[in-house]
Amino acid sequence: MQNFIAGLVFLCLPATFLTAQSITQQLDQVFEAFYAPDQPGASILISQGDQLVYERQIGLANVEHASPISTASVFSAGSISKQFTVAAMFQLEEAGKLRLTDTLQHLLPDYSLPEAPITLRQLINHTSGVRDYPRVKKIRQIIRNEPVVDTIIELALAAGLDFPPGTKFSYSNTGYLLLGKVIELASGQSFETYLRDNIFVPAQMEATSFTHFRSVLPARTTPYSFDEDQGLTRAAPHAYSFAAGGLMTTARDLNKWIRTLRSGSLIGPASTDQMFVVSPEKETPYYGWEVNEVAGQLSYEHTGFEPGYKASSLYLPESDLYVIVLQNTEHGSPTPAAIKAAAIALKAPYPSADKEMPAETSLLKRFTGQYAFPGGNKRIVGLKDGRLFYQAPGGVATPLFVRDSLTLFFEQGYRQLHLTPAAADTPKSLTYQNRAFQQPSTLITEATPAEKKAIKVPEKVLAIYTGEYKTEHFPFVVKLEDGQLLGGPDATDMMPLTPFAAHKFFIPELGAEVTFEIVEGKAVSIKILLEGEIYQGPRL
Repeated sequence: MQNFIAGLVFLCLPATFLTAQSITQQLDQVFEAFYAPDQPGASILISQGDQLVYERQIGLANVEHASPISTASVFSAGSISKQFTVAAMFQLEEAGKLRLTDTLQHLLPDYSLPEAPITLRQLINHTSGVRDYPRVKKIRQIIRNEPVVDTIIELALAAGLDFPPGTKFSYSNTGYLLLGKVIELASGQSFETYLRDNIFVPAQMEATSFTHFRSVLPARTTPYSFDEDQGLTRAAPHAYSFAAGGLMTTARDLNKWIRTLRSGSLIGPASTDQMFVVSPEKETPYYGWEVNEVAGQLSYEHTGFEPGYKASSLYLPESDLYVIVLQNTEHGSPTPAAIKAAAIALKAPYPSADKEMPAETSLLKRFTGQYAFPGGNKRIVGLKDGRLFYQAPGGVATPLFVRDSLTLFFEQGYRQLHLTPAAADTPKSLTYQNRAFQQPSTLITEATPAEKKAIKVPEKVLAIYTGEYKTEHFPFVVKLEDGQLLGGPDATDMMPLTPFAAHKFFIPELGAEVTFEIVEGKAVSIKILLEGEIYQGPRL
């Protein structure tokens, strides 16, 4: 009788409840595949309009004390911070305290600025040419000493511009440090005070702040990284990220942020139209978002990184859907899970590897071959043990799964390959698609490279390859240990080199090929084929 009643209750449930229950189960599966309950984890929130679609916390805020992540847990949001900096700039422009056409030379004359005029809009759009500070050697040399923001700005500016302002796009955290200084000058307040009074308080973001990382914050999660030798280790987020990446917040507060921003109560319609612009031209100007698509819908997105933290956010205006994932580990990215979750919430899930279409070998073989992409890039679709794989020459073989007779997909689901069969006047081709990005390729040959088979080489022959080499991009050290040739960028990070032909080796861990040039019985140079790129250089 109890089973009968339970079944009757189930049948009487409204369809909307059953759908929501199914979506919740699918979302649980996605995030449980990414995060474990006994490791650093994540706070996840998905909303649609004023409705909460999904909320989940998985993992530990502090591993040493086994403290679980909660809805109150505070994380670094990294570069998601830039959205707040952009909004503050629009507010100050609307208040008549600055114009985005103003130049840095006019506003911040105390800095050693280049002669070429740089506008505030160019800083916002990452078209200023100001060098990103992590790429400046002098800054990398002092970064462990936690330099102040002014020092970082001055050293970055002293390194010169990457290009004339307004001519190219190049992501620059330095540009956002400068915008933080502009906000302080125009408002007469500290950056954090301005953001608190004009964004956090109006949006009721009570757990959010821009703060020095060493400050004590209630419910702050412990940041972690992972080292192959040491295992899980504590990380130290930067104390100088400021207006480029200093936001500390919760998933619930970020949901308040997007809802308040879209309501029009923080910035006016003209500013909102700029912040969420979609240019009819090829490139969309950056205003705190990168533009992509999820399941056919336009998506405004951004990721965040600080040592020990990663974050991913997506906002889809057509469905008013928002996805935020904050994690307290830099190991692994939350973005694939966030993308898959957004598609599930839209009831248009991407294909799943455990639900691929069964396929006969004859169907699989129609995809195989070597293909040429624009720019000279080559890719291989091969077949081994009844499974398809995708590989760059000298790269790791990535599994492929069958969606239908013309479509393959990678494990993430949203990366796909679309086959166009050969016609009378056109060769067979594959189009690589990663959501909004598409790139066609043309078949070079139906044949795929033969599988490399290891051969035996005497130890005294292996010894001629040992030494240090210098390619144009990285050093490469080769040594012989217990009859095994090893190679790597330094003597502490070595991988086995397996011989397969005269003076040719492959690195199974990377799929890379290594070829040595021999002159008079000695190795004089090295050539490494890795992920379709060639790196070569002399022996030192």
